[in-house]
Amino acid sequence: MAKHTTRDKIWNAAIEYRKEWEDTDFAERRNRYGFTAGELIDMKGLEASQKTVTDCLMTMADMGYFNTVGGKGGESMQFVS
Repeated sequence: MAKHTTRDKIWNAAIEYRKEWEDTDFAERRNRYGFTAGELIDMKGLEASQKTVTDCLMTMADMGYFNTVGGKGGESMQFVS
């Protein structure tokens, strides 16, 4: 049986969220641009630090799963499908 690491759970949660977002109707999507690491933790009940989730999401963005917006100064980085 596979061991599900914290990073595995983060990847799964992010991909599930992306699928849920893509399955919503366009009018609803346009009112919701992306999500932050903190929002993913809250929405999916992840037991991981914000730093770990952000690092994992940045890796996913580097690999083309998400685009990033913001994150400069005190602004939260948004991950966009």
